[in-house]
Amino acid sequence: MLKRYIDKTREYIKYSKAILGLYFKSNRKAASALLLSIIFVSIIPFANAYVFKLIIDKIVETITDGNFVIKEFVPLLSISIILSLLNRVCWLIAEYVENIAYLDFGKYLDILVEQKYSTLGFEHYSNPKLNDLLNRVKETYTWRPLNFANRQLWIFQNIIEVISSATVIISLNIWIFLAIVLSAIPELLIHMKYGKEVWNIHVAKGSIRRDFWETSFYLKSERHLEEIRLFSSANFLINRIKKLYKQFLAPQKQKVKKKFVVSVISSVAAIIIFSIAEVYIIISAITQKITLGSLEFFNGRIYRLNESLISFFRNLGRNYEDLLYVKDLFQVLSLENEVKDHPKAVYVKTQAPRIEFKNVYFKYPNAEAYTLKNFNLSIKPREKIAFIGENGGGKTTIIRLLCRFFDVQKGEILIDGINIKRLKLSSWYKCLGILFQDFNRYEYTLLDNIKLGDIDKAYEEKLVDLSLKKSGALEFVKDYKKGLSTRLSKRFEGGVEPSIGQWQKVALARAFFRDAPILILDEPTSAIDAKAEAEIFKQLDKFEKDKTVIMVSHRFSTVRNADNIYIIDKGTILEHGSHDELMKKNGRYSKLFKLQALGYK
Repeated sequence: MLKRYIDKTREYIKYSKAILGLYFKSNRKAASALLLSIIFVSIIPFANAYVFKLIIDKIVETITDGNFVIKEFVPLLSISIILSLLNRVCWLIAEYVENIAYLDFGKYLDILVEQKYSTLGFEHYSNPKLNDLLNRVKETYTWRPLNFANRQLWIFQNIIEVISSATVIISLNIWIFLAIVLSAIPELLIHMKYGKEVWNIHVAKGSIRRDFWETSFYLKSERHLEEIRLFSSANFLINRIKKLYKQFLAPQKQKVKKKFVVSVISSVAAIIIFSIAEVYIIISAITQKITLGSLEFFNGRIYRLNESLISFFRNLGRNYEDLLYVKDLFQVLSLENEVKDHPKAVYVKTQAPRIEFKNVYFKYPNAEAYTLKNFNLSIKPREKIAFIGENGGGKTTIIRLLCRFFDVQKGEILIDGINIKRLKLSSWYKCLGILFQDFNRYEYTLLDNIKLGDIDKAYEEKLVDLSLKKSGALEFVKDYKKGLSTRLSKRFEGGVEPSIGQWQKVALARAFFRDAPILILDEPTSAIDAKAEAEIFKQLDKFEKDKTVIMVSHRFSTVRNADNIYIIDKGTILEHGSHDELMKKNGRYSKLFKLQALGYK
């Protein structure tokens, strides 16, 4: 038992130092000013209470002697007024710098977490337990770590007040001091137990909470509203939310009720002990063991000690609750990617390389079966190839491995004879221009949407225009009144809402703007009509001759002009060759091509 509390204390100190380190790093001046203000607002009331004790004793002495001299009161009254004024100013300063520090720390933490999430490995999202962790941090990082850090400084105030009051009360009666301390301890235990239980609920109900947030997103997202409205499925989703709410809120409400009952009992016990202490000092004053000024002073210190201890233990208890989420935050921040740069990574030349998959075995995290098994493929520089096949056959997996979103378990991928794991990731990404099937739609200006293809490239309008021309986007972009400055979202003043096909052309223009030696197109024309598709591939043949082009498509009209077409099924290559070669073989490709052609007759 003792070892467990020692370990918890060490853990608390460890994460307190870590979070306060980030707190001060976000705005050292404001955090330091807040700490200094807290010290002053902790000490000044104690000093002022002692001065007031002296004033009362002076009043009693004057009444007893019957000799009133105003000058004797002036110094004490002046000091009291100055201390009161100083205390008020310090509180105002503390409030101001606390708000500044809180805002800056929130911004700092937000950017820190966003940066981390943007660099997490794809393997982390394939792990259900890690997904629960990531979701818990998403839910709480904007407030729990902030409260933990801020509260930690005010705990420092509690400590100063406890020490100053304890020194006085111990001199009066040590047993009163011990009784007050013992009466306040349940406040700590209540919050610690409640915090642990609530955190356990969050962990146990992690998948339920993720389901809740996803369902909530569907109802709030314009992208999903059309189908929800048409299928009248809103009530189903709302009822699902109600059910999910009940599943993770009901246990938490039970804990809140239990905490309330125990807190009431604890508070009654604390009030009884406080009342006994007050009776003791009143009797001490009546028996003239202490002066009337001391009566006021001791009474104030007992009240202050009681309040400070309760506040101290409450803050510790709440911080213990938040600590569990702060641990989650630092656990996420410390996650390491499986895919990372080799210590002796080499840079890649930005030209079309030779690409080889040699005896590659790969399965996704937590999967039992291999998606690719003893897979071999060779792509020549500047070759135009295409992958076709049924969904789940491994086409997208090949692209992900080539992008090195995952590493193979066996075998190797060679880039000009160098294992892809030995390449500097940033330089390898420079070699890749890609349009994913589920492409990003940034609600920024058209220009920003294109420039995101290569943020390091110096802006030249002719390069943007060329990218738009190659993607076929120029035909509708020319109608935009604000041209490249047009905001691609009706949710912003003066914005426009492109169709899904237009969005795909914008995303394709972004890939063209990157002008990388390897162009990967995953279903590049799925939302585009046949005429526009033909024009895009005409532009491809004209402008991308010096590039390696890798296409994934279900449209045979898209892939028939490729130098090599690969039929992928269950992670293996069934057949490959040019369109004419594959048609002559009368194999899988030929049958699929003829079957699709029937749909156009």
